[in-house]
Amino acid sequence: DTTRKTVQIGTTRTQEANWLEELTLYPNPSNGHFMLLLKGAPQQRLYVRTINALGQALQQQTVDFYSGYWQQYFDFQYLAAGVYWLEIQSDTGIVKKAFI
Repeated sequence: DTTRKTVQIGTTRTQEANWLEELTLYPNPSNGHFMLLLKGAPQQRLYVRTINALGQALQQQTVDFYSGYWQQYFDFQYLAAGVYWLEIQSDTGIVKKAFI
């Protein structure tokens, strides 16, 4: 027997984030390793959080985004398989991206 499951993964803009031109998260789904790339209008700082399905913050960091470009490698092999959210917050808005 075969089971088929459809999973929709996307980006959610919970408030206006007009500063963001590109958000790339790859590979998605991943094996616990992935790369995040952000491009956009320079911001003083960004707050980046990783959130589980229960809404708990697993990791958070503050990032200087003066150049308008930021790339970060993440290693989450220690996490159980599932859907998680990457939340990026600036002074003007929040963007959430799901990853598996």
